[in-house]
Amino acid sequence: MNSIFKQIATLACALALAACGGAKDYSEPVVLDPLTQVAELTKTDIAVGSGNPVVNGDRVDVRYVTYIYNRDAVDKKGVKLDAGQLSVPLGAGNNYVPGFEMGILGMRLGGKRLVAVPSALAYGPNGRPPSVPPNTGLLFEFELVSVYPK
Repeated sequence: MNSIFKQIATLACALALAACGGAKDYSEPVVLDPLTQVAELTKTDIAVGSGNPVVNGDRVDVRYVTYIYNRDAVDKKGVKLDAGQLSVPLGAGNNYVPGFEMGILGMRLGGKRLVAVPSALAYGPNGRPPSVPPNTGLLFEFELVSVYPK
């Protein structure tokens, strides 16, 4: 009987605490830097290139430069994050941010393109510490070097 009383008392205390709202939320509010916000993925062709547009299933070699998006910079290029050349099988579920591949789709051999990528299609609310803060847009500069059709 004493055991049942303890269980009922414990349950009553738990319900009372839950009704009070539980523990205080000490998490910090998310503060978005308006300079790094991109509303939607945008593609701007600098040079169109030639041949058929690349599609999912094609493998491409692409030169790229990655920047933090900066709304106030004349060319929208903020801090340079990295640069290089990659061989990318399009649509294969690669380990790139979604906006990377989305920005390449539709390019033609020899084409050059700037792609503004919103945070949701980049590193999102977690960012990529320490170089990419949370909720930060990116800007990719692409040059399509080779195309291997599916």
